[in-house]
Amino acid sequence: MILALVDGNYNFTCIDIGSYGSQSDGGIFAKSNLMKAIETKQLKIPENSVIVGDDAFPLKSYLMKPYPRRFQQTDREKIYNYRHCRARRIVENAFGILASRFRVFRKPILLAPQTTVKLIKASCALHNWIRKSNSTSSISVDIEDYESGNIIPGTWRNDVGSEGIIPLRATQERNFIHEARQKREEFADYFIGEGAVNWQHKMIN
Repeated sequence: MILALVDGNYNFTCIDIGSYGSQSDGGIFAKSNLMKAIETKQLKIPENSVIVGDDAFPLKSYLMKPYPRRFQQTDREKIYNYRHCRARRIVENAFGILASRFRVFRKPILLAPQTTVKLIKASCALHNWIRKSNSTSSISVDIEDYESGNIIPGTWRNDVGSEGIIPLRATQERNFIHEARQKREEFADYFIGEGAVNWQHKMIN
């Protein structure tokens, strides 16, 4: 099990390895060194910024997740979820590039746990080094076609099999705090106001 923070250039800025995938998703994050580092401000995250996670993570003041999927969502909620997903796609692409570049991640790793941890750490370090030292890459990432409202898949999706890296299961949104919920509301207002982009309605239809 690996938890990771990814920057806007598809680099892994912090990784936490070792939890068992059979544990509950909320429990994995709650017990992780990553969460401890965030909450004790060891990661020097810029003030007023947030981390973007998917449905598997809890909603916190520093960690935003999408609005819950339900039969009817307002356009405001759909636009927030689109903008949230658009940002989170960087994380998905970073893992995709990693698995495409290092074939060992295309299937379950049949190594001792201690060796697996070393392999993942080395792979993430090499991934970052390659990203920072080589401005061009044969592995492309997902891009948006703003005219058609479609996502053009990156080439890494052609390489990664279904048995490799698998995402966490979604968790129920129960234990959110008022501050976190209010912050998401503020982002949602911003995305339909001052922060709106002219193609976002195409992407939610």
